[in-house]
Amino acid sequence: MNDMNSDRDLYSQELKELLRESLVRQIGGEFSGHQSDPYFYTREGYPMSTKIDNLPLYPQSIPDLVLSWAKLDRAKERSMEDILVLDLETTGLGRGGTIAIMIGVGYYEKGEFFVEQVFLPDPDAEEHSLDRLRELVESHSLLITFNGKTFDVPVLESRLLYHQLWLDIRQMEHLDLLHLARRYGKGNCPPARWKPLNTIYLAIFGTKNWTSRAATSRRAISTI
Repeated sequence: MNDMNSDRDLYSQELKELLRESLVRQIGGEFSGHQSDPYFYTREGYPMSTKIDNLPLYPQSIPDLVLSWAKLDRAKERSMEDILVLDLETTGLGRGGTIAIMIGVGYYEKGEFFVEQVFLPDPDAEEHSLDRLRELVESHSLLITFNGKTFDVPVLESRLLYHQLWLDIRQMEHLDLLHLARRYGKGNCPPARWKPLNTIYLAIFGTKNWTSRAATSRRAISTI
């Protein structure tokens, strides 16, 4: 029996190594520095304006109406470095037993907007991926999501609890763009599963002429 277990463990480790080599070869990212069960990640920086129409990737300020709708303090000073954009890819739509196989984040650093994707090459790497989430949450104060209050944050809280880790994500200010889009669009808002990046533009870059901004934002974002 011990020999069978040993062979199974060796086979499992060989599969993990093959998968890791394939990820690096196909995607070109890196693995974390954990000696066992590292997570895989990619990180890429973008200039502060889009290729088409030179639209800024950060407004001079977040409109008061957006802050008011999100029930955030309008008098508080915020900088682009405070912002953490978050989106998950998961193994399911429920909270129980659902794993975040990818934690996608965006943040501003040294005059660029960085997009970082933290992948699980296998489920054993999940606990270490939450280490990176902790670093990002603790270094930012404003969370931006699309349906994050209902889905992304509860899923992460469930996984943190499973691994007996403490991280208070809810202490961050939270701007959930789905709630804003529903409030603005009323009966015309798309469902939660639809996450166009132009929704972020519509919510952040002002409240005038939003309809005409939609096509421009979608076209510009697609060419970053």
